Amino acid sequence: MSDSQDSKINGIVVTGLMAVIGTVTGGVVKGYWDTTLAEKDFQSKLILRALEPKDASDRITSLSFLLKTNLITDHAVREGVAAVLKEGEKSIPQFRPVNVGVELGGGTGSIASAHGQLVEKIPTL
Repeated sequence: MSDSQDSKINGIVVTGLMAVIGTVTGGVVKGYWDTTLAEKDFQSKLILRALEPKDASDRITSLSFLLKTNLITDHAVREGVAAVLKEGEKSIPQFRPVNVGVELGGGTGSIASAHGQLVEKIPTL
């Protein structure tokens, strides 16, 4: 083989290796950030659920449990929750669940199809 063919092959091999290294590095970084985001989402949902009960003492009990069991791992969030708990019942809000009071219809049977709506408006169709 000539030197030019060797350099072309070396260039292709180096390019392939760089592509593989880039793909692996991108996968590792994305995996790390996805895991971090999932942890923060989980902790946020736990806190919001702990703030749902009507009784303030139940909310305090739930938040205290989350802190004692280390289910809240973010240091800044732990400190914030602990500070609110120290202030007492007056500082702990109640968050109602998002789906409270939402009533859905009696299933898809009550929803007219687009075709049915057109025929109803324009019977000659």
